[in-house]
Amino acid sequence: ERARLAGAPAAGIVLLADPTKFCSRNPFARPLKGLERFGLDGPILMGEVPPDLVAQMLPVVLVLEYGDEGSFGVLLERRTGALMGDIDIETYGCVAIAPLWLGGLARRNTLSVLHSCEGIKGAKKIREGIFSGGWDAARRKVADSSLAATRFKFYLGGITWSPGQLEEEMKSGAWIPIDASPEALLKERIDGSGSRRAKPVWTEMLQTLGEPGVAAYKIVYGD
Repeated sequence: ERARLAGAPAAGIVLLADPTKFCSRNPFARPLKGLERFGLDGPILMGEVPPDLVAQMLPVVLVLEYGDEGSFGVLLERRTGALMGDIDIETYGCVAIAPLWLGGLARRNTLSVLHSCEGIKGAKKIREGIFSGGWDAARRKVADSSLAATRFKFYLGGITWSPGQLEEEMKSGAWIPIDASPEALLKERIDGSGSRRAKPVWTEMLQTLGEPGVAAYKIVYGD
C-alpha cells in the first residue's frame, strides 16, 4: 500500500531518517546532534557496512504525542530480545510469545501498546486505524480469541523531543515525514534469512513512498 509525504508534524506520522543527517562518508559532514537518543554511537559510516545494515540502523519513528510541551514517539522494528511473557505472564500471558520492541532510550519505564482495535475502553486514537493503550480491556478479548493477538504491538521506552525540537529537526531536513497505512505499522515482518529476510523497515516504507523517496534510497543503495 502506498504511503505519501506528510505535512506538518503531528501524532500518527512516521519519521524516516534522512541519511544525509544520520550517515557520514567524510569528517566534514554535519549529522544531527544527539544521535545517541536513537541508539547510535555516532554517524552511520556508509561504505563500511552493507546498504541493508545501514538502512536497518536508520531510525524510523512513529510519533505518538505531539504538542507545545514536546513530542514522544517509538522506534519501529527494534528488538529488545525479550517476549511479553518475560515481562508479566499474568498480564501478558495471552500474548506471551509476542516480541517486546524497543521504543527508545527515553521513558524507560513506559510500556506502550499499539493496535488497530477501535472501541477498546481506555484506548487513545493516534490516527485513523491506530490506537494506543487500553490493554486492561483488550487482554480479555485477546484471551478468548475475540481479538487477534497479532493486532497488538508492545514498545518499551521511546524517543522524546523538547518543545520546538522536532520542528527544528524537520527544518534541518533530518526527517522524511510520511503517512503510512495502519497495516504497514502493525504488520508482522518475517525474521528469516535469504529470500525470507524482511527488508529493513526504513527501506520498505521509503519504497512505498514512490518518487519522493528515490533520492534518499539512492544515497544508501546507489543507482
